[in-house]
Amino acid sequence: MKKKPKTAMVLAAGLGVRLRPLTLTCPKPLLPIVGEPILHIALRSLKREGFSKVVINLHHLGHMIKESVGDGSAFGLEVFYSEEDKILGTGGGIKAAQHLLGADTFMVINSDIITDAPFAEIWDYHLKMGGVATLVVKDDPSLTGWGAIKIDENGRLRQILGKPGYRGALKSSLFTGIQVLEPIFFDFLEPGKKASSTQDVYPVMLEKGYAIYCFEYFGRFVDIGISEGYEKAKNT
Repeated sequence: MKKKPKTAMVLAAGLGVRLRPLTLTCPKPLLPIVGEPILHIALRSLKREGFSKVVINLHHLGHMIKESVGDGSAFGLEVFYSEEDKILGTGGGIKAAQHLLGADTFMVINSDIITDAPFAEIWDYHLKMGGVATLVVKDDPSLTGWGAIKIDENGRLRQILGKPGYRGALKSSLFTGIQVLEPIFFDFLEPGKKASSTQDVYPVMLEKGYAIYCFEYFGRFVDIGISEGYEKAKNT
């Protein structure tokens, strides 16, 4: 029986430096798009795609996010919070929330993107491929970070940020930050230590021979973590 989507994590602890002064008094996830906070849009999308439990990590103005989202019942979700005294990064933040995420497959998304990515379809792809992780990637040279991901003809991740070395034809792409993970991900991180998924975890997994796959997404993806992206999202 196919395992249905259940748990997702939204990374929302960032300082939003690139969007100052807007983020000095409002956390980036609560900036509005057509009158609705970005985070609310993400939560509604997760609910629509079949998720029932969401973990949100907090740091900068985290109390405002808790006040805005509450226990998640307004979105038909159970929402839990992982509060970080210091920012732990994209990997360390996930590790800190391990006790909330549990011992099963889970999805991770960033709180500063606007996308129509099919979360349920991505989830099913991950289960079908059977890897330890699935990264959602996009072919868009206009976006910052394009080329950091290199995949083979079977959709398997072979190189990230130039690591590890690999002989063979590879396709360049962009990691959107959307990912589905197996609990083994936690084993590559130390509690309380700041770490990056792309710099500190995935290269090591690849070196050790773990299978990581990429789901190619061709739809809408706007990074509102920068002012240009936020303005674009507000006007499209």
